[in-house]
Amino acid sequence: MSLELQAAFFRQVGLPGGWAARQHWTFLDTDFHEGLRFLLLWDLWRRDPHRPSRLHVVALVPALPEAGLLREHLLAQLPASLHDKVDSLLEVWPIALAGVHRMDFDEGAVTLTLGVGPVPVLLHRLCMRADLLFLHAGALEECLTDAVVAGRLLGGLAHPGAVVVMPIAQADCLQALERVGLLSQPARPSTSQSSTAFCMAQVVRTESGPADAWTQQARPDARQAIVVGAGFAGLSVARALALRGWRVTVFDPDWRDDGTRPHARHVAAALTPVASRDDNIRARLSRAGSLRAQAVWRHFPESVVTRCGAIQLQRDSGRIVDLAQVVRTLAMNPAWIQYLTATQAADRAGVPITRPGIYFPTAMRVQPQALLEALAATPGVTVRDGRVRALDWQDAGHWLVRDEAGQTLATAQQVVLSCGAHVRTILAESDLLASGARVAALHALGGEITMIPQDAVAGGPRCIIGGDGYVLPAMDGWCVTGSSYVHGAVAVDVTQEGARGNVRRAAGLLGQPELPEKLAANLAAKLEVSPAVNPLSHIEDSPDVAALPGWGGWRAVLPGRLPAIGPIHRAQGLWVTTGYASRGLTWACLAADLIVAALEGEPLPLERDLLEAIDAN
Repeated sequence: MSLELQAAFFRQVGLPGGWAARQHWTFLDTDFHEGLRFLLLWDLWRRDPHRPSRLHVVALVPALPEAGLLREHLLAQLPASLHDKVDSLLEVWPIALAGVHRMDFDEGAVTLTLGVGPVPVLLHRLCMRADLLFLHAGALEECLTDAVVAGRLLGGLAHPGAVVVMPIAQADCLQALERVGLLSQPARPSTSQSSTAFCMAQVVRTESGPADAWTQQARPDARQAIVVGAGFAGLSVARALALRGWRVTVFDPDWRDDGTRPHARHVAAALTPVASRDDNIRARLSRAGSLRAQAVWRHFPESVVTRCGAIQLQRDSGRIVDLAQVVRTLAMNPAWIQYLTATQAADRAGVPITRPGIYFPTAMRVQPQALLEALAATPGVTVRDGRVRALDWQDAGHWLVRDEAGQTLATAQQVVLSCGAHVRTILAESDLLASGARVAALHALGGEITMIPQDAVAGGPRCIIGGDGYVLPAMDGWCVTGSSYVHGAVAVDVTQEGARGNVRRAAGLLGQPELPEKLAANLAAKLEVSPAVNPLSHIEDSPDVAALPGWGGWRAVLPGRLPAIGPIHRAQGLWVTTGYASRGLTWACLAADLIVAALEGEPLPLERDLLEAIDAN
C-alpha cells in the first residue's frame, strides 16, 4: 500500500478527529507488512495537539522482515522528516521469532505489540479491545469464512462503536458480518478505483473476549497502588506502574532503613531461557519473559546486567535428549538459539567443557541487589519496611493492608501481592484463598548458591554454563555456582551440605572431578594470606569446600513450574505475581507489563493460551 493510500486510509476513518479527547486509543492492524501504516499513524498522533494520552497499535505479520531490508524499504518510501522514526523502530526491532513482541516509544506513550506467526492463529490468541480494526481478508480468509464465528471473534476484540475497515474489493466480508448483527450497514466510498479505496462499518454488538477476565481498568483519579514484596516481581510491577504516572508504595520486611536488603549477599544470578522440542507452554512463556526483560533492561549498565550468553549442556546420564535434534526441529533464529559441539562449547566458554549443548546468545548474568536498587529508584516508587499479613476490602472501594498486629499500614484501590509463597498466607488470612485455585498449591522451597574462587576454575567461564545446576562468569574474583533445592526447610541459609552439593554440580558442569580437592587447597592458601577484607575471614576450622561463602533464599513453587500471574477473580483490584520458582528474573518484567496493561486498558502483550496457563484462580 503506497504512502498516498496510507494517508487516505487515515482520512477516511476520521483521524485525527476521531480520537480527540480520548485517554487511550487502540488500532488492530492485521496486515503490518513493512510497518508503513504504523509509522504514519505514530507521526499523525505526535502532530495532533488533541491526541489521546496513549496510542496502542497491535499488528500481525506472518514473519518478521530482516532489519536491514526493512530499513532500506522504509527509508525509500518515507520523507526525510520521518527517518528518525525508522531509526527508533529498528533500534528496538526484535529477534525474528514467533510470538508477541512489545515495543515502547515516546517514553511508553506509544506501544507497538507485534504478533508474529500465522495471522488466523494470532487473531484467536489476542487479548485486547480495539477502536479501529483493519482486516485484510486475504490473510484472514480462514477466520472470516463463517460469519457467525467471525462475528464472535471480532466482537471479542472490539470496543462498542469501533470502526472496522477492509479494502473495498473485500466488501462482501463486511456485509456478511453486518448480516450476523456485528456491524452496521457497511458504507461504500464513492469511487470506482477499488484498488485505492476502503469500505468500513461500525461495531454495534460486542461479545465477551479473552481480555475481559483481566480487565480491571483503574479510574483516572485512583492511580495509587500497594505492592507487597520488594523482590524482582514486586519492584518490576512498581516500576512499570510508576513509569505510567502511578504512585506506588512497596512493603517488605527485609528492606530496612539500616540498609538491610533481601538479596544483599546474592551477588549474581542468571536469566536463561529454556527450550523444548515441541516448544511447549513453558518454553514459550520463558521466551516471552526473557525477551521482555532484555527490552526493559537494555539501558541498564554492565554493573547491573551483563549480556554474556548461556550454554545449556547435554546431560551425560539419565534421560539424555539429543540437543542437536531439538535445535533442528525448532528451526529458530540463531540469534536466539544455536547448537554447539563440545569443542565449540569449550571455545565459547573459555573452559574445557566436554559436552555439547544449546547456546542462548541473549542470556544475561544479573547482579540482583544492583537491579533491585535500580528498580526501587524509579520516581514514584516508595519502599517501606513492613510485613503484611492480611487485606480487608472496604465498601468505599479500597483495600486496607494490615500488618501482623492488625494495624493498617496503608490503603489503596489496587494491591499486588508479589511476596513469594507468603502470597498464599495473605490470601488465606484474608479469606480470599479459593480451595481449587492454582495459587492454593503454592509452597516454598529453600535453596542456596556458593561462591568459588575464579582461579580455582581457570578464571571461570566467559558465559553461563547450565545443566544440573549452573556456573556464572566471574565477578570480583568469584564465580557463583548453584543451586540446591531443599524440601521442607523451615529456614534458609548457607549450609555445609548445600555448599558441597553446589561444588559437585560445578565440577560436573566444568568436567573437573578433582574440583573439591583443588578448592580445599585453594582455600588453605587464601587463609594463610588472610587479607583485611576476605569473604573467608570467618573460617577457623580446617579448609573444606563447606566453608565457601554463599547465600540462601526461598523459591515460591507451583505444580508444573509455571507462575501465577493476574487478577484474583473474587477480589476487585487484587493481583498476584508469584510461583516463579527458579525464574524470577525471567518472568518479572512480563508479569509487570501484563498487570499494568490491564490496569491501563492496554492490549495484553501475551497470547491467550499462555495467559490461561498462568491464571492464578
